[in-house]
Amino acid sequence: MNLKVFQGLLTQTKVHVDMGISGKECLEMIRKQHYDIIFLDHMMPDMDGLETFERIKQEQDQHLCKDVPVIILTANAVIGARDMYLARGFADYLSKPVTGKVLESAIRKFLPKKLLCPVTVNAAPVKPAQTAVSVTKIPESKEIDRNLGLQYSGNLTDLYDNLLTMFHDSLEEKIADIEEKFHAKDWKNYQILVHALKSTAKSIGAESLSEDARKLEYAARDNDINYINKYHEKAIAHYCLVAKECLCMTSDAISKFAEEQTENTSGTTSLEAYTNKDSNNISETLQALQEAIDKKDRKTAMEHLSILLTMSFPMKKKSLLEKLQFSISGENWDRAKKLIRRL
Repeated sequence: MNLKVFQGLLTQTKVHVDMGISGKECLEMIRKQHYDIIFLDHMMPDMDGLETFERIKQEQDQHLCKDVPVIILTANAVIGARDMYLARGFADYLSKPVTGKVLESAIRKFLPKKLLCPVTVNAAPVKPAQTAVSVTKIPESKEIDRNLGLQYSGNLTDLYDNLLTMFHDSLEEKIADIEEKFHAKDWKNYQILVHALKSTAKSIGAESLSEDARKLEYAARDNDINYINKYHEKAIAHYCLVAKECLCMTSDAISKFAEEQTENTSGTTSLEAYTNKDSNNISETLQALQEAIDKKDRKTAMEHLSILLTMSFPMKKKSLLEKLQFSISGENWDRAKKLIRRL
């Protein structure tokens, strides 16, 4: 998803971008192709950005990118970070989520001057945020700051809508990966995964979830297993809630909401009212969840549970839902059956 943001921000620049998902893939790519700039994420599986950069320097006679500027990207913006990265030999350092303006500035600074030229966009422009939809009254979200998400998306509505959809659609796969590392006590890769969640959540404007992920990332880094055990389950439930709200914050959903508000004499604008209006009532959703649990259908169960997590429940019931989510994500079906009976 971070790669999607990066590429989307450069849509109108005519810059050709090749993307890889690991340090190993980066090394393979530069052995086959010359690039004018290399951007490396600091946190990557197996070989991080620092290790990859050292390999790039050590193996200059084995690839086609000798002396090419390498820029590091990190979500851990701390005092002294820039000096530390520059001292290691990086050309520059960018803090994630990176904005289009900052990214274009870096490219202008480090791209060979002969490759810079004015760009005239003849094709239909990417739909900007300043459209009729963006000024329409939108459902209030407790989790997602749409304006902030649009800012990180370069005010490109199509890009932001795609990110919201991707965040929702990748939920099951991402949670499965995080849960696998959690149960395996693989804290190094757990740290990498929640680091990625921290960045992607912030890129859509979900700052509270981003902060939850940041705390888990630092706990994994510091080997604070007690903290992880205490808050992992709550963070996963929070992740589900944010993913559900994503579908209510796309341009199409907002247009639909605006149309319904015109016909709704009560004039309510809460996301909870909007979500519940489109969902089955609580008893029907619980029944569907029960059936999915009985069938051990993890995907369907998670979908119904995500709906329930957007509804109003007493605190004790909300806690049970969070525990139920943890059981379903870990496919502990016996415990899930016991928990749902208590709802």
